[in-house]
Amino acid sequence: MNHSFWKYCDEQHRKYDPNSEFKNSLKDYYVFLDRELGEMLKLLDEDTLVIVLSDHGFTRMHTRVNLSDWLIKEGYLVLKAGVDIISPVKLEYDMIDWTRTKVFAIGAYDGQVFINLKERDVGGVVEVNDYDSLVDELEIKLKNISGDDGAVLDTKIFKKKDFFRGKKEDLAPDIVIYFDNMHYGANTSLIGNPTLWSLSTAMGSDDATHAEKGIFIMNGDNRKGNIGEINILDIAPTILSELGVKVPDDLEGKVVD
Repeated sequence: MNHSFWKYCDEQHRKYDPNSEFKNSLKDYYVFLDRELGEMLKLLDEDTLVIVLSDHGFTRMHTRVNLSDWLIKEGYLVLKAGVDIISPVKLEYDMIDWTRTKVFAIGAYDGQVFINLKERDVGGVVEVNDYDSLVDELEIKLKNISGDDGAVLDTKIFKKKDFFRGKKEDLAPDIVIYFDNMHYGANTSLIGNPTLWSLSTAMGSDDATHAEKGIFIMNGDNRKGNIGEINILDIAPTILSELGVKVPDDLEGKVVD
């Protein structure tokens, strides 16, 4: 619903139409959900803990940066000889010449960039000693990508070495990109686009994107009010604590009280 109807309720969206018949669609939908949730809550006793949680929020998305096309143009992503792209087509991994490809990407909202690194990735080609300089080079170039109207984008770059840690950090993207602070998405699955910007991916198009701040509601002791901002990592230890289960020492986050 949010992906398809956000443009009808957000006055700052390019496609906003104050006279649209769908102007109240999202509000009406949430009223419906609240009513249904209310019926469910009637079935529970007062000792039942209820948490309403979203893993992300929503915001407007005007268009997307065709990130895979950009990587091909810049020479970081190389297609096999004989793969000729004459119109937009879904990018398949077997189309890629991995012996010459330094960088590839996935993602439809944030751009998730992976370095094809030796000693980590099967068939990796980038030397470990060249990793940091390549990441820094990409950061500079990606931040210089302009909007489809020529405007400077408020692009955020998150490097794995600065923001990711954990047992599986090797699987995390080497760079995560928020083009224009997520108001521009990233198309990585459809290549051969006529320009650097378009809404469509191989899955289709939409007009809204994920945002950093979601929602957290928890009942308890009949207290009401805004508890301020929490981290999504706080949810797991909170649930374990409420269940009387010891919170593992290596689990990040704190119990929401």
